[in-house]
Amino acid sequence: MNIEVEMYKHKLEDECLRNMKKAIFCEETFASYHENFIEEAMKPDLVGKNIKVTEKQLSHIYKMVQEMSNILCIKQPDTYVFEDVNYNAYVKGVNKSWLEISAKTIERFNKNELRFLIGSQLAHIKSKHIYWNILMEQCIKAPQLIDSIYNENIVGIINEREILEMGLKIIMYKWSRVAEYSSDACGYLLSGDITACVSAIKKIILNNDFLAKELNLHEYIKQSDLLEDYNSTMARYSKLDEQTPYGPLRIKELLRFASSSKAKEIRKNIINRF
Repeated sequence: MNIEVEMYKHKLEDECLRNMKKAIFCEETFASYHENFIEEAMKPDLVGKNIKVTEKQLSHIYKMVQEMSNILCIKQPDTYVFEDVNYNAYVKGVNKSWLEISAKTIERFNKNELRFLIGSQLAHIKSKHIYWNILMEQCIKAPQLIDSIYNENIVGIINEREILEMGLKIIMYKWSRVAEYSSDACGYLLSGDITACVSAIKKIILNNDFLAKELNLHEYIKQSDLLEDYNSTMARYSKLDEQTPYGPLRIKELLRFASSSKAKEIRKNIINRF
C-alpha cells in the first residue's frame, strides 16, 4: 500500500496554503535563485564535510530511506549525515531535495524513532512543503533588501519594512505549523509506533535525554491549555511568530490523529501489505 498526501494532510493545510500563496511574490525568480545560486554554493560543503549514505555506508539508513520513499512514491533523496550536538533531521532543496541527519540522532534514536523522524521529513518532500517553505523564507527576507535600496535615513522606511515582515510571518508561519502537523502524521503512518513517535518529538524539542525521560506526558500536554490562555497582544504575537508548533500542541495533535479511525484503517492496510 502506498501513502498518499490526502491520507495524512491536516484539515487546515489547504486553506493555509491558499492564504500563503496570496502573499508569495516572485515565485519563479526566488525558486530559480535558490536552486541555481544558494544550493550550488551549498554542495561543496555538503559533500566535503559530511558522510553520504549509500548501500555500503550507513546501509541501514539507506534501506530505511529507500523503503519509505517507495511507500510514498517519491524519488529516494540523497541522504547525508553530519556531526552535531543536537538531535536533528531536515530536508533542503527546491526541486531536487536531499535529506540531512545528525550523527547523534542516528546513534541514539531507536529504529521506530528514526522511521518517524525520517518519514516526517520525506513527507515534506512528498507534499512539496520544502518547496513552499523555501519560498516563504525568501519572501520574508525580501523586505530587508529595502535597506540596501533605500536610504535608511528616510523617515518611516524601517518601520514599514518591519510591519511587512511581521505580516508575512503571521500568514506564512501559520501554514508552516500546520504543515508540521501533516508531516508528523505521515511519520506516524510509516512508523506505526506512537510511543516511538512521541519519544522522537520529545528528544528533538528538548535535545536532552534526561528531560525527555523524566517528562510526564499527561502533565506536558496540559501545558497546551496554558498556551491557549495567553491572550494578551504580545503573547498572541509571540505564538504567531513560531514557525513550528509548540511541543505540547504538536504531541497533542499527533495523538489525536493516531487515535482516529482514519489512521487506524490506513495502518491496518499497511500492515496487511507486509
